[in-house]
Amino acid sequence: MIGYVLAWLLVKVLKVPKGRRGLMITGINFANTVFIGMPLNVALFGSLSQPYVLVY
Repeated sequence: MIGYVLAWLLVKVLKVPKGRRGLMITGINFANTVFIGMPLNVALFGSLSQPYVLVY
């Protein structure tokens, strides 16, 4: 929830156009999927899981 509020504030400060606000908020909040999810999936399932993480 904190990440969403911070992303929303950043969107307002940077004056992002209305059509792109949701994309930017999502990108800010879910960026940890690559930084946390990728190493975790590779550790658990091997390198064959990388395409599935990137598709997610």
